[in-house]
Amino acid sequence: MAKFAYKAKRSPAEITEGAIEADSENAVINKLNQSGYYPIWIREESINAAKARILRIKPKSLADFTRRVSDLLESGLTIYNTLSVVESQSGSCDLKTIICCVKDGIKEGKCFSAALKQYPGVFSELYINVIHSGEESGSMKEALAGMADFLDKSEDMRSKIIA
Repeated sequence: MAKFAYKAKRSPAEITEGAIEADSENAVINKLNQSGYYPIWIREESINAAKARILRIKPKSLADFTRRVSDLLESGLTIYNTLSVVESQSGSCDLKTIICCVKDGIKEGKCFSAALKQYPGVFSELYINVIHSGEESGSMKEALAGMADFLDKSEDMRSKIIA
């Protein structure tokens, strides 16, 4: 059996997301229909997405990622194209896996902060909330730049304490 992620609705106001184990996509559709839901989308969860949820990224790499995303957004690229560029430039296989999965989330219609929320081991609640606030206020570039500064200062402080 494979695990399938889905988004379904019962009414215009009642939309749900989740995961179901089933033999095929058609079996998922049948299960959802029996529960009174109509699928919006269904996709088999990839091994990469499951793997990315447990990956860890070094704080310096996260700060660099955040700064590069901010800089590329400042140049006028969309978030999806920005992530594609950062993914191609990244030297870390773990970070590439996470960026690929975040891009998949954006492609499915999630906002950037919601796509990041799937990886709590990598992106803290503070990080996600700052990004969400930036999305809501239309100042995501500034939010990312501020978060990159915060991450750099936190890492510097951590290094000084360890030394």
